[in-house]
This record gives sequence, C-alpha cells and structure tokens, in this order.
Amino acid sequence: MNLRPYWKMIANKRLRPWLIIAAVLLLIYFVPYLDLKIRNVTHIVVDRKGHRSSAELKHPGTNPIDGTLENNIPNYILRTFKTANREEILESVLNGSDLAKGRYDWFHTWEGHNPNHVQILFNDDDLERFVQGTFSPFVVDAFFKLPRIVLRADFARYLMLYEFGGVYTDMDTECWTPIDYWTFGHDTVAAIIGVELFGTVDGLDQFTQWTMALAPKHPFMKKLILGLAAKIHSSHVESMAEVDGVVGFTGPVYWSQMWWQYFREQEFDLQAMQGLDRSYKIFGNVMVLGHTYFRDPSVFSYHHFAGELKNGWKNVKVPEKSISKTAYAVNSSLYFDTATHVITASNRHSNIPLRIMRPIRTNSRLQLSKNFQTNNKGASQAKWFGSWDHFNKKHLQLLFGDDDLDRFVRGGFSKRIVGAYSKLPVDWRGEFGRYLMLYKFGGVIVDSLNVECLVPLNKWDFGVQALDLILGLEDNESLRFSQTVVAAGPQNPFVLALIRYITDKLVNMSPAEAKDRSNFSATVGRTMFQAVAQQFFSDQSAELLKGLGDSRDGYFVITGRGGKTLLLGSKFTSGSDALFKGHK
Repeated sequence: MNLRPYWKMIANKRLRPWLIIAAVLLLIYFVPYLDLKIRNVTHIVVDRKGHRSSAELKHPGTNPIDGTLENNIPNYILRTFKTANREEILESVLNGSDLAKGRYDWFHTWEGHNPNHVQILFNDDDLERFVQGTFSPFVVDAFFKLPRIVLRADFARYLMLYEFGGVYTDMDTECWTPIDYWTFGHDTVAAIIGVELFGTVDGLDQFTQWTMALAPKHPFMKKLILGLAAKIHSSHVESMAEVDGVVGFTGPVYWSQMWWQYFREQEFDLQAMQGLDRSYKIFGNVMVLGHTYFRDPSVFSYHHFAGELKNGWKNVKVPEKSISKTAYAVNSSLYFDTATHVITASNRHSNIPLRIMRPIRTNSRLQLSKNFQTNNKGASQAKWFGSWDHFNKKHLQLLFGDDDLDRFVRGGFSKRIVGAYSKLPVDWRGEFGRYLMLYKFGGVIVDSLNVECLVPLNKWDFGVQALDLILGLEDNESLRFSQTVVAAGPQNPFVLALIRYITDKLVNMSPAEAKDRSNFSATVGRTMFQAVAQQFFSDQSAELLKGLGDSRDGYFVITGRGGKTLLLGSKFTSGSDALFKGHK
C-alpha cells in the first residue's frame, strides 16, 4: 500500500489543523466520554482543590421578611465518619492507618469548590445524640437495632437529609463541580439524584447513594425513613448482620426501590426516566441526573470506593463489637402499621430542637481540648463545656469554627446581613453568628465557654407544653433579661428581632466603628440584648411583672409575638435553684 500521498497530506501545513480537528472528532465519536474525560483531566491538573471565589457562584433570591436565601436545598454538606476532628483525619492518612490515602484532600475539595457551603461532620457519638434527640422511638429503636456501622451510616444519611436538608456525600468522594451549578439554574428543584447503573433494580435504573441532595422534610424522605424503620423491626438481627446484604437492605438498592415507588405514586412515566446518560430530567421537584454526573466519568463528583479497600466495610465480615446498643427496649409488636407512627420525637414538650449551637472558633473537640490546656481557666472550662454533654445525653453540640460560620452566613443569608456580619472583627462574629445559627437550626445557645449546665435541659420547661422560646431574667422587678442561655425553635420571631437590630446597627456603622471595642455591648452584647428584649415585650411588660409577682413557681408563661414563651425568674438564672451558672 502506497502511503506517500497520506504523508504528503499530513505534511501540508494548511491541511494539518483540519486533520487534527477531524482526528479529535473521530476520537470523541468512537471513545465513550472522551470529551468529559479530557475535561476531568484538565480539572485535576488546573483546579482540583477548587479556588473559585464566592462572587462567581449563584446568589439566589432573598426572603424579604427574614433575609434568608430562598434556596430549596440549604448550603450544608453533610458527612459521617468515625471522627469529626479534621486533625485526626489527616493524621490517619499520614500514618497509614487509613488506606484511603487521598481522603483528607478529597474532603477539602468540597470546601474548595463550595465557599458558600459549610461541612457538617458527625462522628458516632454525634449521630447517636442527634438520632435520639430528634426522632420518635419508632425510628430510634430501628436505628439502634442495626448491627453494623455501615447500616447505621446508611440510615443516618437519610435522617440527616430529612432534618437539615443539603447535600449528603460519603467521605471517599471528591467534588469536581460547585454544588451551586448542579441544578442548571432550575430554582424549583428540591431533590437531586444521579443514575449509577442501568436496569439493575427490577429492570429499572439504580441511583447513586454516595452523593445526593434534598430539601429538609422532603415527603419522599419521610416515606423512606418510616419504611426502613418498619423493615428493620420486622427483620432478625442475624440476617441484617450479613455484609453481602447491606446494599439491598439499607443501601443504594433500597434507596432506588423507594424512589421508583415514589415516582409510581406520583404517576410519572417510568420509562421516560430510564437510561439517562449525559442528560438530566426534572420530575416534579426532583432532578434526575444522567450516569455521567456522579458515576462515570463523574462530572460533578467522583467516588473513590474506599469501601472496597482491605479495611473497608465490604471486607468486614464480622459485625463490629464496639457498636453501641440502644437504651430502649425494642418491642416490634408495637410497630405493625407505619401509617400510625410519627417520624420526629413527639414526646418532647416543646418546639425547641435538642441541639446546642456552639460557634466557638473551632469545629474540633481535639483542638478545643488543646486550647483548654494552654488557658489559665482551661481545666475549669473543660469541665463547664463537658457539663452540657454530661447532663444532656440526647442533645447534639454543633461546633462551628470561624471558617464554618463564615460559610454558613454567606450561603444562608442576604447580602445585607452578610455585609453587616463581615464588618465585625473575627473574634466578635460568633456573638452575631450564634443568633443566626439559632434562627436557622433552632435549639439552645450558650453565651460562652464559661457557662456551666447545672440541670438537664429537658427539665427547664417544667412540663409546659409546646414552648417556642425560653428566656431568663437577671432581675424580675426591672425585667432585666439574661442573654447567657437562650432556647428557641427555628425561625423564632424574637431571634429574628435580634438579627434585625444587630444588622441595622452595623449597616449604619463605619468599618472603624464596627471594630471599636467600646461599641461591643451596644452592637452584639448585653446592652443590645436588653434593648431588643424590652422593646419586643414592651406591650406585655405589665403582664409579665404581674405574672412573675404572682407566680409561686418563679416562672411565667406568656403567649405573644415570640410564640409560647417561658420566662424564668432570677432564682433560676442566678439564685438557689439556678439551672446554669456563668463563671467569670
């Protein structure tokens, strides 16, 4: 065969660019996903860790009433792992005890590409507190009946997504595209799932379960959680302990089966949803991403399958001996009809969640312990901090560091609130940030690490039903309010009044005034709190004084703008029956 004409064609400088283009197009046509793989290689070389500024990312509409962003899926990246201390994750990679050598770098790609998202990482103790304090006995018993950590990890992601919403992703995944781009600009999306395998679940496609995103309290998640709890209660522990059954029992097969059941009930065309590869489709408020986004070649995020490593969960044939057992007595005969069961804890007296917001400049208990060791009051502070864990076994302490708090505020609130917050010195931001956390999450906020819990929080409501707010008084006669400990449900109007006051104050300040130490109390401290509380309850002050004066119990319940509010008299904040103690 005479190749000389072809060599002349290649040597022709005028034809060479066209020949290269033709060759590339042929490669793209014949090699699956070559264009996407080239994109991914470029990404790894150029921007693997992520250096996009927040200005490049989408800023959705703002709720005109409270200044929160109108994004259906919140800016939380939810994770579970054996430790919540980032230092220990790095150390286990460096010393080789974690065979997933890239885990620490993978973890930080989610922060690098998503500057407006905060990672919330729960360890086993966090999960147990979260589950027991948030969900009904029907769900809690089911969780603790599971004999393997991997089974609980599956259940936990569903529970976290239901309660908080956001993006859940496994600890062996890597982010390659900012989350804000995942919806392709469709503002109505409230759930994002991706195709993993074609036709493997009763002839229908299987969805990835290592990365998914949902709005909080999505009706699908309620159905899934109650269905899984019923499934667990009707199963024997021995059968659930088999490692080969994990994928089908709590994992991606079960996840996919429940989605197809949900889609059938919504009367969607199931055949129109099959075989999505490079495309995506929206059904109701659910976005189904094609195979290329999470699976291969993973345009949005990449899964490294650490579960298949030597010490991964797939190779742990015997259930872990260290796994804790439930304190509840499981009686499966009580759980015959899931329709009669609630998903959240119905036996709580109040609407205040069982969690404690802690913007304390670190998200690491290990780092906090080191800080205590270098502080003159460190031993005492460690005891006071620990008292909140000790007395409140079902309360989760949610620790946010400086960077966590910045991300939480940037991705959750209006530019006006973010601008006001950003004016504050870094060491003051937690004073404002705790009210923002309390407004979004609900729960309890504690003034500082110098506050000690003396009585379990579940006794603070004195049996009063359906409380929305708990405030203390330093002095009954003058109605001087205490800011040391505040408990509130999510989106409480009193907490919103605090946020508005601080925001208005800071917006009208120059940067120098906002950083002036002499303005601290009036801006975010005690003077500010007194001004807001007295103004908020001004039209009810006479009723409060009379109610506290007449009360033999030392507390008074009032219903008004803040919902149902329990006011604790001074004997509970500093007197002989004090519920907590603020140390100097």
